[in-house]
Amino acid sequence: MCRKYRLFDMPVSPKTTHNPDRSRQTDFRQRSLLAAITDAARGFWGVWLTERSMRIHVVLGSGVVLAGIVTGLQPAEWVAVSSAIAAVVFAEIFNTAVEAAVDLASPRYHPLAGRAKDTAAAAVFTAALYAIGVGLVVFGSHRALWLDPAELRAAWHTHRLAAAAMATLTAALALAGTFVPRGQWPQKPRSR
Repeated sequence: MCRKYRLFDMPVSPKTTHNPDRSRQTDFRQRSLLAAITDAARGFWGVWLTERSMRIHVVLGSGVVLAGIVTGLQPAEWVAVSSAIAAVVFAEIFNTAVEAAVDLASPRYHPLAGRAKDTAAAAVFTAALYAIGVGLVVFGSHRALWLDPAELRAAWHTHRLAAAAMATLTAALALAGTFVPRGQWPQKPRSR
């Protein structure tokens, strides 16, 4: 067995981050929760800005939530639908992270880099197929509502305020995805 390189033999200090800029190294225990949440929000916003498919998934998910409000889904159905939407969004974020890491590690074309990117994209595709399946099962059980115009009008009148708010949010997300400047990741503010 070759012992030339083993991951756990590498010297790593648990008190510093992976940042090569020594002036910005911090103790993980001293890092505030607010800073961690800010970094996560910047990551989500970066995916929103740079990935068209993320904007599409979020707008479609908002449309599904709108349909769920009009349909009057039960709590267990909401759990299934929201889990499917979250799985697709998570997979898209994961895909973006893998693509960025592969681009950093392999700036030139390499077959293994392509395989890593394709596999991450397959995770998004699989999550999207899962979400479609959940949607067919959940909304298929309410097909009488969608096929009878009188029942659909009654459901709309019952939930019209929430449905109108969700329709407005869906339209706003779709428009925001259209007018967002693309290609720039949000920069982390420099610490002094």
